[in-house]
Amino acid sequence: MVTIHESDAMIFEALCAGASGYLVKTTSPGKLLKSIEEIHNGGAPMSAPIARRVIGHFAKMRHAPTIRSPRRETEILSQLCKGKVTK
Repeated sequence: MVTIHESDAMIFEALCAGASGYLVKTTSPGKLLKSIEEIHNGGAPMSAPIARRVIGHFAKMRHAPTIRSPRRETEILSQLCKGKVTK
């Protein structure tokens, strides 16, 4: 996905919907071409600030309580895909 949107909700909505990567429109043409090749080769390119946000999101989740039922995990993932945040 190539977009101007950088909100957490938009990032996770796109990724949950099946985006293979997430780049902002300020990405240079050369980097965009390399990213297309990367996707073709099975990669998942992201702009560095976007990747930091995704990693930060999962780092926060790591500190969450680990005892959850599979039903609750499914509910949480469903809400993330709808653009909700972990708060």
